[in-house]
Amino acid sequence: PLPSGYSNSKWAKVPIEARRAMSVAASNGDWPIYLWGDAGRGQSCAAAAAFASWSKPAIWLGFSQLCDDLNKFNTSQIVTFYSGATPVDLSKSGYWQRLKNTGLVVVDEIGTKDSSGHRFDTFLQLLELRKKRPLILTGNLSPEKISDTYDERVLSRIYEGTVIQFV
Repeated sequence: PLPSGYSNSKWAKVPIEARRAMSVAASNGDWPIYLWGDAGRGQSCAAAAAFASWSKPAIWLGFSQLCDDLNKFNTSQIVTFYSGATPVDLSKSGYWQRLKNTGLVVVDEIGTKDSSGHRFDTFLQLLELRKKRPLILTGNLSPEKISDTYDERVLSRIYEGTVIQFV
């Protein structure tokens, strides 16, 4: 399900140029798709519209949530997560496997906190894991800021896909 606050996200609310660019990228397999721009420009709305219209299994995560989830494995080999109301026990490798095998993964707000080593490693591993697989990233960081915040390796993996600016 969509996270709260995105239930009204529809393709009609997404700028036509962004809709077209996302459609072309998805059709051509140009993953990941990075949607970026100033806050409130519609990146997350566009990601939510894509998520809602995806016909295969999909996962929506905030980047901070992804990092927090993985931190839980520092104190436990098995962690219980919830898929809706259903508890699911996963190991760290099982968690990554779930992200790898899901049809679409959307990671919202990739640049909202510091870029600690853990966050950098998580981001790089996610990009490697989802290489040429459906992955939508949203954020407020320009490509140049991604390079400054993380490094060139992260930026080069994002540029293997499609970068769409919301103005």
